[in-house]
Amino acid sequence: MLSPTGTRDRFSKRTALVTQKSPVPDLGDTLTFVQSLQSSLELEVILPLLLERLCLFIPGSRMSYRHESLGIELEFGGPKLKHQFYYQLKTEHQELGEIRISNSKRLNEGHLKAIEENLSHLLFPLRNAMLYQEAIRSARVDALTGVGNRFAFSRSFEREHALAMRHQNDLSLLVLDVDYFKSINDRYGHLVGDQVLREVAQAIQNAMRQTDMVFRYGGEEFTAILTKTDAEGAAVIADRVRKHVADLYIRHEGQRIAVTISIGASSSSDSVDGRAMFEQADNNLYRAKRNGRNQVCSG
Repeated sequence: MLSPTGTRDRFSKRTALVTQKSPVPDLGDTLTFVQSLQSSLELEVILPLLLERLCLFIPGSRMSYRHESLGIELEFGGPKLKHQFYYQLKTEHQELGEIRISNSKRLNEGHLKAIEENLSHLLFPLRNAMLYQEAIRSARVDALTGVGNRFAFSRSFEREHALAMRHQNDLSLLVLDVDYFKSINDRYGHLVGDQVLREVAQAIQNAMRQTDMVFRYGGEEFTAILTKTDAEGAAVIADRVRKHVADLYIRHEGQRIAVTISIGASSSSDSVDGRAMFEQADNNLYRAKRNGRNQVCSG
């Protein structure tokens, strides 16, 4: 099912519901096109195929795709153009995002029919791609806290470390641990302990920049990758995170649960080896705990 809403210029709008294919002239081999859409589960593969197909009918077109809940935004085909038309795509049980098609020329009824015909071929390949994206996301997200899991951290750190070395950029790493977490579990129970972990994860994310990546490494331990960040910058961010967590106001049965974290930091300026970076941050974490907790240690 396609729910299209569009503007053929800046002022007029069109709203319709498309549930079946529109009769349009066949340009190229439709069967080959459909098979090509079904050959991949990657959005970066199937969406350019759609744009290539549409350009047979509407030369010079541009296309963008957006799926808000999955945080996906992709653009294909050059700069934005004046005349636009966009479609909300969905099946009976699943939202599939929004496709926006634009052209320097005004789109007529023949163009719209061609778009709708070809979008109808996209629905099921797109649904399969969404299921794949969700499966990948589930495999990399910690179910309790919603941040990345240990597997995602390993892959992301390996990638970001390689990029930093290749482009000679700064890279920093934080290893964070909730202080006295066992005591929280023992005193308040594991359900409250889970709540504490969720709120700590949220506080860490809130204190970070958009480019920083947060992960639950295991138990009450978290990690954070700080791209293009030197040791001094990492220390500033780490202390901001520490304060955000200390300011948390978590209540249980009328009383506040005090929560603090200890943080160890390292940077690529101290060690160019990824494993050594992690070990240094981890050692600094234990130094922070030995020195009294609720603090940042680096260097």
